[in-house]
Amino acid sequence: MVVADLQEALRGRSGGQHDGQVAPGRGGIRRRALSVLLGVAMVISVVGATPAVAAAAVGTPTVNWMQLSPTTSPPARYGAAIAYDPATAQLVLFGGYNNSSLLSGTWTYNGATWTKQSPATSPSARAGAVMAFDEATGQMVLFGGYNGTGALADTWTWTGTDWTELSPANSPSARQVASMAFDPATGSLVLFGGENSSSVAFSDTWTWDGTTWTQLSPATSPPARYGTSMAFDPATGNLVLFGGRNTSGTNLADTWTFNGTTWAQLSPATSPPALDGASMSFDPVVGQMVLFGGESTGAVLADTWTWTGADWAQLSPATSPPVDTLASMAFDPATGNLVLFGGQNTNSILANTWSYGYPPGTGSTWTPLSPATSPPARYGASMAYDPATGQMVLFGGFGGTGALADTWTWDGTTWTKLSPATSPPARYGASMAFDPATGQMVLFGGGNGTGALA
Repeated sequence: MVVADLQEALRGRSGGQHDGQVAPGRGGIRRRALSVLLGVAMVISVVGATPAVAAAAVGTPTVNWMQLSPTTSPPARYGAAIAYDPATAQLVLFGGYNNSSLLSGTWTYNGATWTKQSPATSPSARAGAVMAFDEATGQMVLFGGYNGTGALADTWTWTGTDWTELSPANSPSARQVASMAFDPATGSLVLFGGENSSSVAFSDTWTWDGTTWTQLSPATSPPARYGTSMAFDPATGNLVLFGGRNTSGTNLADTWTFNGTTWAQLSPATSPPALDGASMSFDPVVGQMVLFGGESTGAVLADTWTWTGADWAQLSPATSPPVDTLASMAFDPATGNLVLFGGQNTNSILANTWSYGYPPGTGSTWTPLSPATSPPARYGASMAYDPATGQMVLFGGFGGTGALADTWTWDGTTWTKLSPATSPPARYGASMAFDPATGQMVLFGGGNGTGALA
């Protein structure tokens, strides 16, 4: 059995606008996959520790899947959009399909339980939309999807309590099952691919700047596809795209990266099977991109893979969710774990909640590292993570005899001293953070031993 393509599943049916029933159509339903990258493209910037350091600090516990038992849960569904909203410190889930109804409910997850929200305004019932948090504007953005009669091209934002429909001057054409993620290197949301109401796949790349959509013209692009898994990888500073399905219905197994300007196809030694509808998100605690499930040539999978930045590795967790595709997955900083909800297996739709990461209570052990090179001893230095380069940046501090003005980077293994052409004067106690709106590290103030700096 393969998983239903939403458009074909609903062809000849009428979709309800608010969790309405969809009348059965004629004949059997030919099943294909929807995209599961429905807003899983949330980016977490870890300030003060790189993903590699965070992983090392956890010690030896085994990363594993764990089924959760929240007191309240959304009804079973697949093809829902999900993303983490830092403004409310909650996961936000919207819409989906339950095999008979298109859904329009908005749910939030606080790390312990799910809560159904009651916004005054809401997007129409749909599945196959993409949703991601825009760090540059501080808004959750939802685009497109399928409403039972055709693909959509509307843009919505979530304020934490209500939805607002926007009217951008330019927009991607109507589509479902596209891929979208925030790219700190460009300070914008990036949308790729999807398919229209005629089941024709796209290969276009768009960015959202908070006001309008802009189509890019990269020198190289992945072939047209939908149902692709895409997320930002802070370890490499690139968006990573895997798999999907093309217009002819063939599953794909290629890996691509986007550096903010163009796409590049990689040639990893190991790779997941050709698939679409897999869930993928970056886990900053584990320090790797995690891919789960999907559908491959008619078979629904329960594989867990990680992307190291250069290659794929299949894991063998002691516990794992059942075979699943079209599930919704995003990282939840409140628990320090990835959270996966719902999806569809071989025979039914699901309503279970799983977490992926280190077991609770095992993240309190520090592990001393022994880098080949290190900055000289100091205190009061400024340090922050730069997702544009995938490295930690350290500047200045007080070295015992005076303020320092050196710049160092940490790549997860060792320190490297840089030699910038221009540098701030020596100082200690300055404030430094990454600004996703400009894609730059910003440093302010501090002291130099004779007075405060501004």
